[in-house]
Amino acid sequence: CKWKDLLKEGKEVIITDPGATRFFWTVDQAVDLIFDCMENAVDSKPYVPDMKSMSIENLLKAFKGRKIQTLMADESELPIHASGHPCQEELKLMYQWVQPQIAVPTHGEEEHLLANADIAQQSHVPRSLTGVNGDLFKLAPEVKVVKQAVKAGRIALQQA
Repeated sequence: CKWKDLLKEGKEVIITDPGATRFFWTVDQAVDLIFDCMENAVDSKPYVPDMKSMSIENLLKAFKGRKIQTLMADESELPIHASGHPCQEELKLMYQWVQPQIAVPTHGEEEHLLANADIAQQSHVPRSLTGVNGDLFKLAPEVKVVKQAVKAGRIALQQA
């Protein structure tokens, strides 16, 4: 894994672009977000709640204010790529650090989701839920996937 190798070698790890925006919330806020989505989302349209966000650029300024070393793309000799898909070793590390009770892989093709769930199981995560677009993931009070609970699909648009 590139990140793991860089860390072992004492090198800096580049993880994102300063123009990106990230949302930050506590575990309780994340749970509330899920319930808010279930109550307020309409059809399969993206649901965008009001949330506190911060640009990576402002986060970097805050890091530098605390004397935390960062590295920007224009300061790096290595190419930067942030795909959002961790390698297996990075995923294992994340599961070890976070120790979740439930893994819900939701980004990628079916083979990626199943591989992620398998890695979660190997990492001693007690439960994993996988599904497809339109499935509803229930995390409480009963943990389950309701298949095709929401209408989902693609819409073809014709350009004039």
